[in-house]
Amino acid sequence: QWDFESIRTVDPWGTEVGRRFRGGLRRWNMTVQWWLAAYVHRRGPRNHPMLRNAWTMLASAYWHGLHGGQYLSFLTVPLWLAAEAAAEGALLGYFGVPLENLGGWKGSALRGAQWFL
Repeated sequence: QWDFESIRTVDPWGTEVGRRFRGGLRRWNMTVQWWLAAYVHRRGPRNHPMLRNAWTMLASAYWHGLHGGQYLSFLTVPLWLAAEAAAEGALLGYFGVPLENLGGWKGSALRGAQWFL
């Protein structure tokens, strides 16, 4: 009745070589990510994604224990997510196509820089 996908918790390849911060976050500790999405993230304010992400990361930091470093590191995640979305939006506005669809050497260079960051 159980298969590997139901108990797999980390996708190391997707975590280490993914281009986007959000993708790496989703591939790390996937069972807890699912729980946080189902029971915390969906209850946050829909009109304010940064607050919604902060609410989720605050719950995750509390889950990990009452240590100041946990809160400090987890509450930087909404800032990273907002910066990533703003950068991708700026590139979309400049090039007119999403970064995934941008061809040529510019697309390869920008996707490589995004992976490196």
